[in-house]
Amino acid sequence: MINDQLFESQDFLLSAIDFEKDPEVDSAYSLNLRYAKYWCNSFIKPLSKNEFKKKYEKIEKKVDEGRNVVHFAIRSKADQHLIGYLRIWMLWSQGVGWLVLAIGDPEHYGKAEKQIIPLALNYAFKELNLYRVEYDLPEYEGELGNILTTNGFSLDAVNREVIYFDNRYWNELLYGILKHEWEAMQEVKA
Repeated sequence: MINDQLFESQDFLLSAIDFEKDPEVDSAYSLNLRYAKYWCNSFIKPLSKNEFKKKYEKIEKKVDEGRNVVHFAIRSKADQHLIGYLRIWMLWSQGVGWLVLAIGDPEHYGKAEKQIIPLALNYAFKELNLYRVEYDLPEYEGELGNILTTNGFSLDAVNREVIYFDNRYWNELLYGILKHEWEAMQEVKA
């Protein structure tokens, strides 16, 4: 019998987008440039509720048509309040997935990532049957690098000074974990 909780941790839930409530919350979070950068393809700016509704519609369309991305809203378990999102992009022919995790609610920085990364890996390796999972991390989010390595990721590469943010150039850190590495960590935990 499978007893894994694919969509919930101790304090957080992975759920679908709520098209009525989430745009307003995400719009408020987009005032934080670190969060807005995950939603903006070109220059970073705060986004309106309507812009978020359009982005959600595009995401839903990509999920339905392309079958190469999974998107989850991340909610606080206590009150179901949106705190951010998790997205997994897949290259099926190679068995590779890329995680994107963005927390908009500063109250949950650090704590949410510690609980969501293991959920994401469990989903990626068990449900999606991926062979490798990657995470491209801006150097200024170094605290997340520690969470990734705690969960078995290795620093595979550094792209020097390719990200411009907050008036300076930052390195992009490329982390990766293979399925057998993750499985070995699960055996140790058991």
